[in-house]
Formats: sequence, C-alpha cells, structure tokens
Amino acid sequence: MLWQHFTVSTIIAIALYPFLGLWSLVVYVTGFLIDSDHYLFYIIKKKSWNIKKAYRYFRTETQKVSEYKKMVKVFHFLEYIPVMLIASLFHTLFIAAAIGFVAHIIMDFIYEEHAFGSVRGYSLLSRLSAGKQKAL
Repeated sequence: MLWQHFTVSTIIAIALYPFLGLWSLVVYVTGFLIDSDHYLFYIIKKKSWNIKKAYRYFRTETQKVSEYKKMVKVFHFLEYIPVMLIASLFHTLFIAAAIGFVAHIIMDFIYEEHAFGSVRGYSLLSRLSAGKQKAL
C-alpha cells in the first residue's frame, strides 16, 4: 500500500501548495513515512534489520488477518490527531502534518475494511484497556 500513500500524498501536497507553500511537503512526507512503524515492528518482532525481508514479510505474512492484528503501529494512533490540531494553532507545520496523517489513516481504514472486513488497533487507549481486560 506504500505506493498508494505516496501517490495520494503527492496529489494532496500539490493541491495544498498554493495555500501552505513549502509546508505542503510536510503533508507529503507525513502521508507515507507514518508507515515506518511497520519496519520498527518488524525489527522488534524478527530481530532483523533486513529491509528486503521486512518488505517481503509485510507483502505476505501481514495479509493474513491473524498476523495483521498482532501489529502494533505506534505512529498510527488516532490520539495524535487532537494533539496535532491543538499544535496547529501555533504553527503551520502541524496543520500540514495533521492533513497528511489523516489522509494516511483514511486510506488505511479503507484498505483494512476491504481486505479484512474491519478496522482495529488505531487507538492507544483501546489497546491499553483491552490489555488490562485480558490481564484480569
């Protein structure tokens, strides 16, 4: 899905350039670099830094619902949105970051709903409360 994030982020950044100027590059970068947490997850899970193997893993293994649900995508938590919106009151950088982030998340939601029939794991608070319930 990386190419979709790249393409959509590019289009949004170009469309916003007249309004945000060079800050539109933040929309572009935020729109696809959020997925670097997938690689971070791979490094921790597989104890390997091999980016080619990580790419293959995400192209095959995470297509299985059981494997996909295990992923913790720390840069995808919805709780970042209000933080970015509040910060955007102080600097254009955060407006651009919020736009890129929200566009990325919307694309992920569409993909997951289509591929797996549900969208899960995007709230840090819900993950923490689910973990507490399992511990009881």
